[in-house]
Amino acid sequence: MLKAAYKVTVVKGSQQNTYDVDCSAGDCKLDGIVATMTVNFPGISSVHTYVKTTGGGNVDERTYKDNTTSLAVLKAAYKVTVVKGSQQNAYDVDCSAGDCKLDGIVATMTVNFPGISSVHAYVKTTGGGNVDERTYKDNTTSLAVLKAAYKVTVVKGAQQNTYDVDCSAAACTLEGIVSTLTVNFPDINSVHTYVRTDDSVVGFGGGAVDERTYQNNTTSLVLLKGLYDVRMVKGAQGKRL
Repeated sequence: MLKAAYKVTVVKGSQQNTYDVDCSAGDCKLDGIVATMTVNFPGISSVHTYVKTTGGGNVDERTYKDNTTSLAVLKAAYKVTVVKGSQQNAYDVDCSAGDCKLDGIVATMTVNFPGISSVHAYVKTTGGGNVDERTYKDNTTSLAVLKAAYKVTVVKGAQQNTYDVDCSAAACTLEGIVSTLTVNFPDINSVHTYVRTDDSVVGFGGGAVDERTYQNNTTSLVLLKGLYDVRMVKGAQGKRL
C-alpha cells in the first residue's frame, strides 16, 4: 500500500463506519472502534436479542440466552429488540462512546391465589401470543417478564379466568382473584361436596374444579372468583346448589 492518508470503511452486517487513517508516515493502525454491548434480563430464560442499525438493518443477534448476553459491535447507536416468547420490546442503545449496557427492562410479576393448590398461570401478550407460564403452583407464583402489559390466564381445574396485568413498571401483582365458598350442613356427617364450572344448563354439569369429601357439619374451599355448580352428596342422596 502506498504511503498516504485513507478513508477506511468497516462493515458488520448493515452497520458501516468510515474512518480517516493516516499511513503517510509508514505503518498505521485502526483500533478502538469496537464496543461491548451487554443486555441484562435477570430471571428470564430463552431470550433472543437482535441488534439492528438505527435504520432497521440487521447487525447481529444472540438467541436462547438466560439472564444476560453480550456481543461486540462497532461503536455506534443501535436499535435492540429483546424477545421472550411472543413479547418483543425495542430499545435505543448508544454504543458510540464505548461499552454500553441495556438493563432495567425486566419486571417481576406476582400472581396471588391464597388457599388454592395446583394452579396454572399462563402469561400472554395483549394480542394473545404465548410468553411464559407457571404450572402446579400453590398459593402464589412469580416470574420475570419484559416490562409491558399482559393478559394472564389463571386456571384451577376446569375454571379459567383471564385478567389484564400492567407490568410496564418494575413490579406488578395480580391479586384479589379468589373467594371462599362455605357450605353448611349442620349435624350431617361424611358429606361430599363437588364443585364444577357453571355450564348454564339445568343439572350438575361443567368441568371439575375442586371437591371436599367426608366432611362433617360444614366445609369450605377457596376458588377463583366465578359462577359454579355445586353438588352435595350424603350416601346415595345428592343435591345440586
